[in-house]
This record gives sequence, C-alpha cells and structure tokens, in this order.
Amino acid sequence: MKSHAITLVVDDDESCLATMCRMLESAGVEARAFHSIEALMTGFDAQEVGCILLDLTFPWSSGLALQEWLREKSPTTPVVYVSGSGSIPSAVQALKLGAVDFLEKPVGREKLVATVHKALEEGTRRREIQHQAAEVVSRFESFTAREAEIARMLLEGLSSKEIARLLHVSPRTIDHHRSAILRKMQASNVADLARKLTLAAIDLTKRDP
Repeated sequence: MKSHAITLVVDDDESCLATMCRMLESAGVEARAFHSIEALMTGFDAQEVGCILLDLTFPWSSGLALQEWLREKSPTTPVVYVSGSGSIPSAVQALKLGAVDFLEKPVGREKLVATVHKALEEGTRRREIQHQAAEVVSRFESFTAREAEIARMLLEGLSSKEIARLLHVSPRTIDHHRSAILRKMQASNVADLARKLTLAAIDLTKRDP
C-alpha cells in the first residue's frame, strides 16, 4: 500500500531520477519526479508533500538554495540529499538547515527506502509540533494584559503572595488569575505552561511589563 504523503525526487540526471523513483514506488512510497529545482518550485504543494529527495548541485542552482526557500515556504517539509558530488562543508550546511540525512550516490534501495521512511516520520512529527504551537498561540491570544503579566511572573518563579505584593492585590486574586491562565492554556501546572509557551516560541520575559 502506498503512503499518502508524496516524496518529491529532484535530480537533473534522468537515469538516477528514474532509478530512485522506481526504488521508492516498488516499496510502496509514492514518488514524483522533477528534473530541476525550478520545476519543483512551480508545482510545489505543501499540503501533499511528505519529504523531498534532492540532489546537491544543478546547472543553474543548488539544493541548498531550495532548502533555504523551503524554510520560508514549508518549514516542516524534510529534505534528504542524495548526491555524488557533495563535500563535507556542504553536508554540514545542509544538516544545519534541517536536512534529515545526506546520502552519497550510488545509494542502495534498502538504504534509500529506510531513509525516506525516516524523513516521512520526521515530517509527521514536525507538522504535529507546528499544529500544537499554533494552538498555543491561539490560546495565548485570549489572555488579558493582566493574565500575561501574571503568567510572566509565574514563569519567573514568583509565588502568589509575592505577585500579589508586587501588584498590590490579594493572593486570592492572583490565584484566580493563575487558574484562568492554566485553564486557557490547558496546562496542568506552571511547568507545563512553560513547556507550551516554549513550544510556540512565546517568550514572556521579553514583553513589556
């Protein structure tokens, strides 16, 4: 049975392109071939792409350029390089940009398929994290200014009594806000609140008090 997510294979070597697609298709992985980076960009649909198998060098561009483009267009899409001309610095740069793996040609069917499955799993993981982060941002946007202020203080480790003293209100009022904050964020405690905000890259310590 084929995977629902499509693996895009990009290589200007027609023989390598056909061979890799054939290897993947025989393992039940749906593959779509592109002879150039420009062709992929034109037909790219982030909703259907599971991962990208990408050569490093092309006549008028490079795989690293496409990877940079993907960071803006579809940051959750995993990239696997399959190249016969890759250098160590290029491989290091590719991995720093978020590539899942860097394979050297010729690559065997077993290795290719295993790496693609790993990339598809990584793509699922990234999309789930992105979805969770978006939910956290949506919940955070429902905070009042006072709730955001108190949340920041809670994350700094202050107790309800300490926050109450600083804000000139009763500890009971702070406890009420604390409960509302955790409820809105669906967090079980302050540590869980910190984890969720970190997931969504929300840094309250950099916000105006």
